[in-house]
Amino acid sequence: MTIVPEVGTNQPFSNVEALDPETATAGQDQHAGSDPNTKEPATDAPNSCPASNVSRLKTMRKLAAQRVAVLIDDDNLAITAANKFGRRIDYTKLLEAIDDREIVRAVLYRPEKAAAQYPFPPKLQYFLERYLGVEVKTPPKNVDCWLTVDAIALAGKVDVVALVGGDGDYEPLLHYLKAQGCKVEVWSWTACTARRLREAADRFIPLNDEVLLPEATAA
Repeated sequence: MTIVPEVGTNQPFSNVEALDPETATAGQDQHAGSDPNTKEPATDAPNSCPASNVSRLKTMRKLAAQRVAVLIDDDNLAITAANKFGRRIDYTKLLEAIDDREIVRAVLYRPEKAAAQYPFPPKLQYFLERYLGVEVKTPPKNVDCWLTVDAIALAGKVDVVALVGGDGDYEPLLHYLKAQGCKVEVWSWTACTARRLREAADRFIPLNDEVLLPEATAA
């Protein structure tokens, strides 16, 4: 995975654990030796990927030369992880799942209220800002508006927009981005993703507990 930090961006971010070289490799593919005769489970939609394993997304056809913008609706992502699993997001693994494509911009949006209710641990905040190249924006409200404006501004500069979030309000944005020639991927929890959003995306990637920190770390 190639991350190109944006010069002059506000705040990038990631996982404290990735400061440890051994932990930083935790997201590498563990399925290189899988049985080629094993059949993949059927999926509802033709543009969705197997939900059983995020690391298996590496088997999907992706172009190494693709330039990707990753836009993370953290209100949708992290709060669901906290409420459903009682754990925090492993942002390193999340970005590693983008594979070897070039991430030219990564932005995480946390509304002020959620940032106050679910604050980043100080070390995590530092890692996110310094090591993953992810800009953190904390709008007072209307995260979807901020994300939409950024996505439109980036449409002519990237090949793929990876939307991490499942809010159905993003459906018109997906149609616009596709009309501009961008491929659009939606990365989100299946139960928290609007059906029409999944259908509008070129590819839907269901998240699971593989993108979460271990329970002892999350505590």
